[in-house]
Amino acid sequence: AGESMTSAQPMRAVDCAGQSTPRFATPRAMLEAMEAATCGLAADACVRNFVGVIDSMELDHLVCETELFPADALDFYTHLNLGGAVPTPPDVLARMDVLRGKYYAFTRGGSQGDYRAGMAAKVDDVVDCLRSHPGSKRALLCVPYSSGRQSHEVQHSDTDEAKCLREIHFFIDASDGRVHATGFMRAQAAVIFPKNIHMIGCLLGGIAARLQRQPGTYTHFVTTLVNGRE
Repeated sequence: AGESMTSAQPMRAVDCAGQSTPRFATPRAMLEAMEAATCGLAADACVRNFVGVIDSMELDHLVCETELFPADALDFYTHLNLGGAVPTPPDVLARMDVLRGKYYAFTRGGSQGDYRAGMAAKVDDVVDCLRSHPGSKRALLCVPYSSGRQSHEVQHSDTDEAKCLREIHFFIDASDGRVHATGFMRAQAAVIFPKNIHMIGCLLGGIAARLQRQPGTYTHFVTTLVNGRE
């Protein structure tokens, strides 16, 4: 079966998350909330089912620099993971090998945080979906196993396959015509959030630009929130 008739136009939505979920003006504000929630936790403790809505995902709000993630590191990881799905700025592209040598490390996510597999094709499909069916509920970007194995072939002990970001849903809201997104993380280390949100924000902005629309809000669901990667 193809798309339903209701997908021809953006859907009018009642945003339950917006009514009952914490809202943050920018990614930096969400990062500060994550840090406050996790900084005093014992080593064997976590926060379950953290959720929040970020109101502004504009490009100038995406850079949350920290000691672990200076701006160059954010640029490197985002464009490594997007694999050309969103144009890499020429000055970043020319320095990718140098940046890899300087910033690629386990402490910043390592191979577990590598989302490149099939990324360009998946982004193309999301764009085609929303261009052809602006009201679609099928504009999904799923994170597959980078080894090419099926889910039933991967074990919990395969660390490189235990990607933290599992899925992003994109949709156009009839109320403002913008492209919004909702992401689902099996786990989130607050110290890694600057890298994650920079990539997600650039992805949202790139998809919106190809659709000749503006990026909207982003809702972030995290099953298990911790402070670091220990």
